[in-house]
Amino acid sequence: PAGAAAHGQAQLANDLWIAGLQRSGVHAYGYGPGAVDTDIRRNIPAVLRWILWPLFWWSTRRPHETALDVVRLLLDDALPSSGFASRHGLFTHDPLIYDEARQHDVNALADELLLATSR
Repeated sequence: PAGAAAHGQAQLANDLWIAGLQRSGVHAYGYGPGAVDTDIRRNIPAVLRWILWPLFWWSTRRPHETALDVVRLLLDDALPSSGFASRHGLFTHDPLIYDEARQHDVNALADELLLATSR
């Protein structure tokens, strides 16, 4: 897959992985990369980026602002030691993400891909 489909699959795998880490006792946060104003839209034609700019301006943060969020998540003892966060704060993910079988499947796929690339 390419474009938005690939991005969606990668985000799903990332969220399943983070939830699996949390389930195994690792202190981990998932932070939605879509909340960060990066150059991810570089392949979109410039005129379309210009038209969509107001939407992205309101829905994303600059990287240094996001970095401050991440540091706060890691250092603020008043916050839980694991979870999911975005520019709007902590949130409970979709139940699909907490499904142990799906977490196992994504880890098995990662192991398979790593083995294939190490040959």
